[in-house]
Amino acid sequence: MTHYDEMYEQQAQQNENRLGWRVDETTLEALEVDDKLYEKEWETYVESTYQQSRHDAVNHPNHYCNHPSGIECIQITEHMNFCLGNAMKYLWRSGLKEGSSALEDLRKAQWYLNHEIQRLEK
Repeated sequence: MTHYDEMYEQQAQQNENRLGWRVDETTLEALEVDDKLYEKEWETYVESTYQQSRHDAVNHPNHYCNHPSGIECIQITEHMNFCLGNAMKYLWRSGLKEGSSALEDLRKAQWYLNHEIQRLEK
């Protein structure tokens, strides 16, 4: 019996004494299957994160490609005018671009929105 098995047995005994129940072999097998699924999900997550980190810093920077939808910022902003596109860009990357604070990005977005409002009010 390994140290892990001994620890498990002690914990199972404590649970049985305290709660009046004991984990049976079927439950253990289900937990092992669950652990394997978790490991697979973790491997998938790590691979996905690795792939994201390999983005091209010039053509596909991470801070424009990390949206949960999988859409890259430029796919949206290319259909907007300059000021609205830039405002959207700064909102999109807010807090994601290394060396740029979220507050700074939000202020830049606000500047472009104000500029567009002024243009429309003329």
